[in-house]
Amino acid sequence: MTNQPFPAYAKSAHPDVVEAVEETYHRHKTFLDKARQLCEELVSDPSAGYYHGWYFADCRMTGISTQAAEGHALPGQWKKPTRGVLKPFKNNPIAERMAAIQYKAKEIPGRGNVFMGDGYMGTGQIFLHNEVVYSHINFGLDPMTDKEQASAAEFGWTEILASEWHSAREAFQSLKGGEQQ
Repeated sequence: MTNQPFPAYAKSAHPDVVEAVEETYHRHKTFLDKARQLCEELVSDPSAGYYHGWYFADCRMTGISTQAAEGHALPGQWKKPTRGVLKPFKNNPIAERMAAIQYKAKEIPGRGNVFMGDGYMGTGQIFLHNEVVYSHINFGLDPMTDKEQASAAEFGWTEILASEWHSAREAFQSLKGGEQQ
């Protein structure tokens, strides 16, 4: 049997997969709550934060919007703005607070979080709808190893048609009011 890449469109209803995605949603929400609180404190704008990372890998707060910071006296020293982002110097107490605002996504059983192939690297799209986790990877992947194939099967990952994924995605977005995850 030849090894195949992880499917471009797949789903799993395995409880461990569902729990991993729910936990990542929780970690992401906690991260955003902390980031918004700091931005509100610094510049009276909870949406002024800049973040680096991927939703289903890891993410950290890296700075605040220069536009939102205009007219605000920020504590400590800040680096020269780059591409609309202000970042604190390491000796600024805000730098330590910002560094603490981060999270690492829980590993998704049988799928993993970050893929590489065809010169690309990414997490693909993942969402939970009606207790089923849906996955879409929009670039070519290298074949899975025997161990990876066994893990994908163990955790119930099955290939689905693009139409099923898109239908579930539309239903998910309509429930979330168009919110992207």
